[in-house]
Amino acid sequence: MSSIEEKVIAEIRQRAEKGKAKYGTTMDRNDLSLKEWMQHLKEELMDGVIYTQKLIDIISSDKRIVNAKITFDDDACDTEENNL
Repeated sequence: MSSIEEKVIAEIRQRAEKGKAKYGTTMDRNDLSLKEWMQHLKEELMDGVIYTQKLIDIISSDKRIVNAKITFDDDACDTEENNL
């Protein structure tokens, strides 16, 4: 497993602990209907769109970022292994 995946797993664990402390339950809960689960997902996705727009606004206002070229290490994204 890569260091990136390890970081993501650690963050998931931290979020799970924070959520349990805040809400007193885990994702194993069964007190929500399908519609309620979908509403939670919808709200999370809307938050994601808001964060995305904020980042677009930031990069649009900084010409150094707008004109930056991004390169990727071919070994960092092995399409066969990751099924991308």
